[in-house]
Amino acid sequence: SNLCLEARATPTKTGTRYGLLADGISQLASLQLGDEDEHRRQALTSFVSRYVGEEHRDEVTLFLGEAIGLPFTPTTLRWSESLAQRMSALRVARNEPQVMREKILEAVSRLMEEAGKEGLVSVIFEDLQWADEESLQLLGTLAGRLEASPIFFIGTCRPELLAREIPFVEAIRNRVTLGPLDERALSRPLRAVLGRIAERHEQLMLDWCDGNPYFAEELVSWMVARKLMVFGKEGWQLIDEGAAADLPAGIEGAIQGRLDRLEHKEKEVLK
Repeated sequence: SNLCLEARATPTKTGTRYGLLADGISQLASLQLGDEDEHRRQALTSFVSRYVGEEHRDEVTLFLGEAIGLPFTPTTLRWSESLAQRMSALRVARNEPQVMREKILEAVSRLMEEAGKEGLVSVIFEDLQWADEESLQLLGTLAGRLEASPIFFIGTCRPELLAREIPFVEAIRNRVTLGPLDERALSRPLRAVLGRIAERHEQLMLDWCDGNPYFAEELVSWMVARKLMVFGKEGWQLIDEGAAADLPAGIEGAIQGRLDRLEHKEKEVLK
């Protein structure tokens, strides 16, 4: 792939405007957290220059900077008549949210379109159910706008996102639904965590997990922490055949149960 824009959405950035896009662009342009802003601006400018021609380079750089929280000012750029015009447009956009959205959309679209002239462009975003609204809106519009370019969009999400009536969902062309793992596949993460486990007790845990591999891992950690499992001749075994286990309702319950057992100081650190 000539250019691969990828990132993973997180619950902590759901309310951050263009948070998902910012993570993807920052990774592509090698923008390091902790670096001085001037160094990061130079890295962004250099990145855009690799794909976008001189005519549109300044505008794309300026509005990508706005999207990712790295604003440019006249003092951070070399002056030119063209740049002066771009800065004027930027000042207008900063006071008009709709204009800013359009300009950021144009900047990302221009970047991908220009990069697509040299080869395939891949856009890969994970956990889109946690993506911010601005990034989702942008992706939904881009998918239709760039149909003629060699751009491959792929995303992963939970079903709740697909139930929403938003342009992004309407723009999805193909869906692949992942169902629960079968018992043979689900036993792999169990054995990866525990090593050896008594066969009859493994079957009990497989039944409890209902095909969810992440719940399987969390359930094991939850049970070991509560000393509901012990290691014996047959490997790990459930105490009293699991009768003493007051199972958590789901993944969140398993994680919360582990957090509840932490000391007060440890809980404060996690907060």
